[in-house]
Amino acid sequence: MARTELDRFWAKVSPEPNSGCWLWTGALLSPNGYGVFRLSVGKNMTAHRYSCELAHGTPEEGECALHKCDVKSCVNPDHLYWGSVKDNTRDAIERGQWAIAGEAHHMAVLTDATAMEVFVSNAPPRLLAPQYGVSEAAIRAVKTRRTWRHIHVAQ
Repeated sequence: MARTELDRFWAKVSPEPNSGCWLWTGALLSPNGYGVFRLSVGKNMTAHRYSCELAHGTPEEGECALHKCDVKSCVNPDHLYWGSVKDNTRDAIERGQWAIAGEAHHMAVLTDATAMEVFVSNAPPRLLAPQYGVSEAAIRAVKTRRTWRHIHVAQ
């Protein structure tokens, strides 16, 4: 007897008693860690999106399956909802999962202290850039407050 698509999906779900999450035990999309499920039609779909569709219906154009629990492998429909990319970004920022500025950003070269030095310096960007190991454009972005806006300058 052939297993249905639903049977195959739920066979790869393991409830986590402490968190209420239902963890996907099947294949994961590397490197982001989301579960991936192969549909009967031969197409792949993220496991949490599949679960969200089962529970909450078809999404509107451009909507994503978002987690309330922040566990990428969770497929518990109570932990999932439809939302926009903007909603997802806002949620990540509010939960502290998105380093949006400053030295906490994974690509930051400057520190808060060195950004402050750049901001208050009267030297031209062409001289500051090699001193701090960044481009002239990065120096101008600090000086015009396009970046490092969280640095408070005493007036």
